[in-house]
Amino acid sequence: MPVWLFPSGPVGDRNKPAEEPVVVVVEDLVERLGARGHRLFGGKIDRHAPHFPERAVVTALRVADGDNRDWPSIRAWGRDIGSSLAQVQASRSTS
Repeated sequence: MPVWLFPSGPVGDRNKPAEEPVVVVVEDLVERLGARGHRLFGGKIDRHAPHFPERAVVTALRVADGDNRDWPSIRAWGRDIGSSLAQVQASRSTS
């Protein structure tokens, strides 16, 4: 089954490089799962989140509210995945 990985990630400085241990774990997952792709997208922090655990994590990490989601990039990547899945389906139909 085709697999893609797309965690929601950085909520702080967009230009800050990913931490090495996280990169190693993700690369290991990509390899073990045979993922066709991996893309890290920015996340959103809302200090007024309705659930206590989320508010507690945000407070403990001292992360500022913000929305670092890049919707055009997210949609484009989703369309690329859809095209790849359509190709997989088409090749299965002709086999």
